[in-house]
Amino acid sequence: MFATSRSSKEARRANRRALTLRADLRESGSARYPVDVLDLSETGFSCESWDILGLGKTVFLQIESFAPFPARVMWRDGNLHGFQFVRPLYPAVVDTIAQRFRFTAPSTPGALRTG
Repeated sequence: MFATSRSSKEARRANRRALTLRADLRESGSARYPVDVLDLSETGFSCESWDILGLGKTVFLQIESFAPFPARVMWRDGNLHGFQFVRPLYPAVVDTIAQRFRFTAPSTPGALRTG
């Protein structure tokens, strides 16, 4: 089931680590557009998107020099969207992204960032 409540955001399987990453997102059959990825784990991510994405939709996250990662929209709060990867990422992939894009402080689920 898909949820929009804060408690469901906090009940995720893996702790997400905050980062600042510009990536592309696309729905099947649509053009890619830029998004700001705010946190990432082996099981999912959240990002700010000006497009309103329907809950349950499958999208593809494209991070520079990686193959697209398919994910489903699990929750939405304004422009903030949460996604679950169709298949969890290997820890080594997350580590590589961490090294390349530098994770910041631990992420607070559902917390909007300013600035």
